Amino acid sequence: MYGDLFNAWKAEKAVGELQRLPKGFYRDASQYIKALKEEVRMLDEKTLRASLVSTEMEYAKHLASDLIRLRERKILMSAAEKRLISTDSLTDEEEKLYLGLTDSAEGYDKILKDIVEGRAPSLEVETVQKPKRILIRFLREIPAIAGIDMNVYGPFKPEDIASIPAENAEMLVKQGVAVRVEI
Repeated sequence: MYGDLFNAWKAEKAVGELQRLPKGFYRDASQYIKALKEEVRMLDEKTLRASLVSTEMEYAKHLASDLIRLRERKILMSAAEKRLISTDSLTDEEEKLYLGLTDSAEGYDKILKDIVEGRAPSLEVETVQKPKRILIRFLREIPAIAGIDMNVYGPFKPEDIASIPAENAEMLVKQGVAVRVEI
């Protein structure tokens, strides 16, 4: 697992775009670090083996921390700039957080729109809510589309997964371009 963690960190550090991680990557990393902690606890701290395992654990913790912070910055910037991220690139945990971030960004847009149109900003939940979204998986490549919420979605490649407004998602499903993803 150390090699996987190091390679993921190295790839994330080298490229400006968010790199793809397996859905269960963070869970696997936490189990790996937990196993190292347990091994250190069981060993005599004066042995070479204990020293090596302890050092490996500290390096693994550092790599995991730095990897998560790098990915957090990229995800936050994408959400703030309203750039879509393919959910294939996100872990399960990141996907849930990302959807909340995009909701917050749209809330700020609503406040801005109210202000520039001379209305008092409204923070009521029902005014900030966006149309219901549906998670879909694309079956074939399609160019970017304009959603009913006036946001641009895509372009998408086969096997990309995205959460888009329900009306757009239903249309794409009917056309055979995508299928619903049940969670």
